[in-house]
Amino acid sequence: MITIYDWFGYELPIKERYQLIKEVGFDGVLLWWSEDFNRNDYRNGPQIAREAGLFIENIHAPVKNQHSLWLDNLDGEALTDCYLQCVADCAEFEIPTMVVHLPKEDNPYNALGLDRIKRITEKAEQLDVNVALENLRNLTNLAYVLEQVDSLRIGFCYDCGHHYRYYPGVDLLSMYGSRVMALHLHDNNGSRAQHGLPFDGTIDWSTT
Repeated sequence: MITIYDWFGYELPIKERYQLIKEVGFDGVLLWWSEDFNRNDYRNGPQIAREAGLFIENIHAPVKNQHSLWLDNLDGEALTDCYLQCVADCAEFEIPTMVVHLPKEDNPYNALGLDRIKRITEKAEQLDVNVALENLRNLTNLAYVLEQVDSLRIGFCYDCGHHYRYYPGVDLLSMYGSRVMALHLHDNNGSRAQHGLPFDGTIDWSTT
């Protein structure tokens, strides 16, 4: 089964976009799950995708204020509530997995943040939803959470473009391959996360 993120660079009505994705041979889509990036109709996405004959592999939780997860303030609580709602939405819309960004390296983990992750884990276990933590410039935080939270519902979203951009010398798949719950394959030129088509950048796909 081959899926694709549902935005591919052209402003089209969502129904037409999903029909085109199906027509060119994809089996499913990954959905952005917030009103950011002009996604005012995001909650209608699952039904429209399924009407087009597409499987929904996962949703991507909002990334705005992602560093607040560790902070002892209202923004931190609001973000935690947002992620808890995303878990509930996955259950409601019968979507198996959600992808989450942990804070980056300059926002180090703490006990409060781990407690919030455990709250999210508890809800994910109750509702049978997978929470996949994506690699960005966040390896210390990612490693900490994956080591501290032993749950079949907490795993890894492997992003090869981010891997190549931020930690090309670290074998992330050897470290966390057994916990992969989501996969992002895209290319870049090594200078920034461009999210280009595979083979259009400088990633060596023969060794990735």
